[in-house]
Amino acid sequence: MATWEVLSENSGADAWDSEVLACEDAHVYQSHAWGESQRAFGWKPARYLCRRDDGSVAALAQTLIKNYPGRIKIGWSPGGPLFHSYPGKSCDVEEILNGLGEKIAELGGKIFVRFDSYIPLRPGMEDAFSKAFSKPSFDLNSRLGLRFDLRESMQTLETKMSGDVRANLKKASRTGFQWKIGNEEALVQDLMRLYGEMLSIKRADGFWVDHGKVPAVCRGLRENALIVAGYLDGEPVSSSLILRFGDRAVFRERATGARGRRLSASHAAVYKALQYLKEDRVRYLDWVISPADPNVKGVDDFKKGFGGQPIEFLGEWDWSNSTVLRWVVNATIWVMKRRQGKMAGRKARDRLSFF
Repeated sequence: MATWEVLSENSGADAWDSEVLACEDAHVYQSHAWGESQRAFGWKPARYLCRRDDGSVAALAQTLIKNYPGRIKIGWSPGGPLFHSYPGKSCDVEEILNGLGEKIAELGGKIFVRFDSYIPLRPGMEDAFSKAFSKPSFDLNSRLGLRFDLRESMQTLETKMSGDVRANLKKASRTGFQWKIGNEEALVQDLMRLYGEMLSIKRADGFWVDHGKVPAVCRGLRENALIVAGYLDGEPVSSSLILRFGDRAVFRERATGARGRRLSASHAAVYKALQYLKEDRVRYLDWVISPADPNVKGVDDFKKGFGGQPIEFLGEWDWSNSTVLRWVVNATIWVMKRRQGKMAGRKARDRLSFF
């Protein structure tokens, strides 16, 4: 039998992170610092831990909660829940997930939580999730991605890249970009500046929902938020934001200005990121793709050209103690995505935020 508990807000960051890192599919969105960074946007992190009878940890989940009038609570759990080890039977997973729902219900009122799992599809897991949770009517994000195994040599990684990518890398190598890697405020501002320039080039009015969160996330995650920026004559031409946690990392944002586009700086920036992360002992780098969205086909083709292994995650699942609230939230997501698509045009959306 497994029992869930909610940790106090005073529980230490190191203790939580060590439990997350002990999970096979540990993710930066389940890290203590990520949860704390979201307080600036009205979210309150709730951290749940599931223990077996012998006291060992079976699973965990960090869920961001936002309160609304009428005792309504909306939750968002990117990267959760996580398992220390995968139970041998799907019924065991179902029991653990049902227990999580029961614990969340103790918050009181009408509650809706959207989980977005980055656990790769495994036999029995999707069936277990479907018995404890519900599939959304409308997803926020894609469940497909590309995974780069950085344990491989750079030579091996290069052989998997398309001829077009290799040609652009050769072109970029003749330019002599200067590279800066870190998360200093100046690098954050250069990323924001390039993103604004990119929107202007693509004639996409407005910013995607997540974009305004970049500075707060970089400050909150500190060294786990990594910006790889290329410069030419002292001016930024391409910049990428990568979030890492332990030996795993995810591409988060990417922007290249007009000059950088002409000189293949975006290709060089991705290569530089792969190189740096490999040297820094990162094992896996994930990059989301959205093949169902025709607005980002060119962006997806760019990503695929770097040769990452296609991967499908468990993706999004809903838990709610109110059928009406679940319907309302899914309808709101549909309206939000429809409006966002009309505003964005070909905008390169890697992730959408939740409310």
